[in-house]
Amino acid sequence: MGWFQYLVLFVLFHLSLAAIRMSQPKILLPFHPRIETNFTLEATDGCFTWSSSRPDLVRIDPIGEFSIKNGENCSLHANIIAHTKQSLRSSATIYARDILTGQSVRCDVIIDKIQTIEIIYTTTRLYLEDAPELFKLRAHDQHGSTFSSIEHFPFEWKLLNAAIVNEQNVKKSASGTLDATKVIRILRLTDSSYEMSETVRNLESHGSLSYEILLEGLRTGSAFVQAEFIDNDLYHGIRTKPVRLSVSANVQFYPSTDVYLLPYSRLAFRLYQIKRQESTDITDLPSTRILYEVKLINNDAGYLDDKTLIFTATDHADEQSRLELIDRNMKAIDNETYEPTSLMIRIVNIGYLSAITNSTRPWIFQIGSYYLITVEMFDVNGRKIYPTDNLDLSASIPNDLHKTCLNLKSLYKNGTQYILRPNCQGRFEIEFHLNGMKNNNVLELLTIASTKQWFEVYLPLAVQPKRVLLPEKTIVKEVKTPYCPIKVLGGSGDYIFTSRDTSV
Repeated sequence: MGWFQYLVLFVLFHLSLAAIRMSQPKILLPFHPRIETNFTLEATDGCFTWSSSRPDLVRIDPIGEFSIKNGENCSLHANIIAHTKQSLRSSATIYARDILTGQSVRCDVIIDKIQTIEIIYTTTRLYLEDAPELFKLRAHDQHGSTFSSIEHFPFEWKLLNAAIVNEQNVKKSASGTLDATKVIRILRLTDSSYEMSETVRNLESHGSLSYEILLEGLRTGSAFVQAEFIDNDLYHGIRTKPVRLSVSANVQFYPSTDVYLLPYSRLAFRLYQIKRQESTDITDLPSTRILYEVKLINNDAGYLDDKTLIFTATDHADEQSRLELIDRNMKAIDNETYEPTSLMIRIVNIGYLSAITNSTRPWIFQIGSYYLITVEMFDVNGRKIYPTDNLDLSASIPNDLHKTCLNLKSLYKNGTQYILRPNCQGRFEIEFHLNGMKNNNVLELLTIASTKQWFEVYLPLAVQPKRVLLPEKTIVKEVKTPYCPIKVLGGSGDYIFTSRDTSV
C-alpha cells in the first residue's frame, strides 16, 4: 500500500472519531423510591457497548437492533434508568464505547428531588369548535434546573372556576370546579390523533393522566387549570400555579394581518368566524353587532365607518392606527386581562410596482395558452401594499404592432390582475401604471409609479414522430442498429433529451 492510501485511511479514521457523539451530554432525572424513571440516549456514527460508573444508582438497558462485531453486542440506543433508593442528590456517568474504533463518549446523569412544577403552553386562548390545545408540565430541582423527563409520573389536572381563584391562593370548591368544566374539557392524548410515548399511553390506559394533556373549549368563558402530583409522601402538595384560560369564538378580521395602504385608500374590513378550519362571513349578521365591537383606537391614519366597517385612509403617508375587535362577552367576564384581537393600519407612499405570473418558467409563455398576471405594489422598504378596490392600475402594450399578438384582459376594476393569451411568437413588452385612487368618481393623484415587463412567447413543444416502432436489436455485427431520427418543434430551441427506460 502506497503512502497516498495510508494518508486517505488516516484521514478517514480521524473523521470517524470526530463524528461520534452522544445525543445528550448531561441529563437530570427525578428521584422516587417506587417509580423508576428513564431516559433514552443515542450515540451516533458507530455501534456501542454501554456501561455505568454507578450501577447501584443508574442501570442501563440497551435497546434497538444489536450487531455482533468483534464478538461483542452493541447498539445505538440505551435506556438510562434511575433506581437509586437514596433521596440525596447523586450522579453517575454513562459511557458508550464504539467497538470498531474504541473511542468512548459520555453522558453525566444527575438524580435529584423535584422541587417545583409548571405548566407549559403555546396559548391560553382556546376557541370554540376548534382543535384542542396541548398543555405540558415541566419540573425543576432546587437550583431551577429542568428535569429531562417526568413522563413516568401520574398527575392530577384540575379545572377551577375563575371567580374563586387569585394569584396567591386557590380555594377548593366543588361548585367552582363544576362551573369550570362547563367552559373547558380535559382530553387524554389517546382520545386524539396526537403522538405520544408508550409510557404516556400506558398511564392513560390505567385511568391516569400524564404530564401532558389536551384542553378543549366548550363555551365562552374563563377558567383556571392546575396540576399536582398524585403522591402521598415524597411530592405531596407540589402543584403548579394556576393558569388562566379563556374560551371564545374564533372571530378574525379580513384582512387579518397588519395592512399597508396608500393615501386615499378605502378598505372594507370583514369579520369571519372560523370553525374547524372553515370560515364564515358574519359581518352582516344582526348578532355580530351585539356580540362584537370594532374600534379604531386613533384617527391618525384615517377614519372608520362603524356601520359599514369601511376604513378611509388619510391623504398623506407616515401615519398609523390600531384597529381592535372586542368580544363584549369576554370583556365582561375578564375585563382586567382580556386582550382584544387587533391589527395595525399604516399609510405609506408607493415605492415600486412588480408583476408576477403563474407560468411554469417565469415570463416564458407558449402560443395559445392562458396566463395569470398579478401586479403587486411595494413601499420603499419593500413592504407589500394592500390592493384596495378603489385602486386605479392599468396595463398597456406600448408597441402597436404587438397589440394583435396579445390578448390582454383585466379581471378586476382596480387593475391588479390580468389574463394574457399570446397569439404570436416573439419577444413582447407590457407596461403597468399606477394612476391614483378613485373616490366618488374623483381620481386622487399619487406619486407616479410604473414598471415594464418583457416576456418571450414560443410555439408549443411537439415531437415528430409521436410514436416510433423499431425492430429488435440484432446480434449480427454486419447489420446496423436500427434507429429513427426525432425532430423537435417549438420552444426556445434548447432541449434536454431523457429516456424513461434506457434499457430499451
